[in-house]
Amino acid sequence: MILNDACAETRFKKILLASDGSEFSEGAVREAVAIAKRHESILHVVSVVEANREYMAYAPDALEKIERKTRWHLDMVRKRAKYEGLSCETRVHLSDDPGLCIVNDAAELESDVIVIGRRGMSGLRRLVIGSVTAQVVGTAPCNVLVVPRQGKSSFAAIIAAIDGSRHSAVAAAHAVNIAACSGASLTIVTVVPSDSDILENTSYAGEHRTLIADQQIQAAEQNVRQVKEMAQRRGIAVTGLIFSGSPYEAILQSAAERSADLIVLGSHGKTAFEKAIIGSVAERVVMLAPCSTLVARSPV
Repeated sequence: MILNDACAETRFKKILLASDGSEFSEGAVREAVAIAKRHESILHVVSVVEANREYMAYAPDALEKIERKTRWHLDMVRKRAKYEGLSCETRVHLSDDPGLCIVNDAAELESDVIVIGRRGMSGLRRLVIGSVTAQVVGTAPCNVLVVPRQGKSSFAAIIAAIDGSRHSAVAAAHAVNIAACSGASLTIVTVVPSDSDILENTSYAGEHRTLIADQQIQAAEQNVRQVKEMAQRRGIAVTGLIFSGSPYEAILQSAAERSADLIVLGSHGKTAFEKAIIGSVAERVVMLAPCSTLVARSPV
């Protein structure tokens, strides 16, 4: 993993807030306004009224009512931003694909980060991924900050999840910069495959599997050490943790045990095969995390 601690501070100059006006988006609104004020950013707010052609044709009055309510909500966000001295622009879309609208707006506006909420779920329902938020996380051209309703706008404890890929190097740089600016502590989390994973994915006999495991542990230690050294040079209180087993469970466990306010992780793994695995890790963390999650794509 190649790190560069000489990079500029993380600054989100163009922020796209995606809000549906529900109680679940309140955390995202609060966080987007706070970030925009902190970074002196331009704030764009988008809301998508979900409607297909049949609905538009057969229930135009109901659709108009929803659209009026949506515009009222955006006007409230604009006034809130103006009160904080921010420049704020809003837009409303009618579409049967809200996620695509949000991602397209981010590309058009060259946004540095999309800030989006997450609906509250419990039990088995929390494992069902397929929401607008999950779609945005998976396809956005920029960083995505997912904020639960009770997400905090200031950070005291940050988790950086790394896997040795270039994407996780981007995430680590963001995590270090945010920790340095906020005065937060930083915990670096990485996960090596368990013995059963190595057995399942290799045809090597015992001593070769042991060698593979040792090499993976050494690589994990080196990755953690690199990020720790970069953080220490910035005066950050930093801890490194290496787990064996399920990546998303290790990340969530660390976040819960350390009362984390923010988890930062990369969007994809090192290879085409790993992209599917790491992508699913990011989605699970986003949907299950007790705090805000920054899925890092854009370099600092």
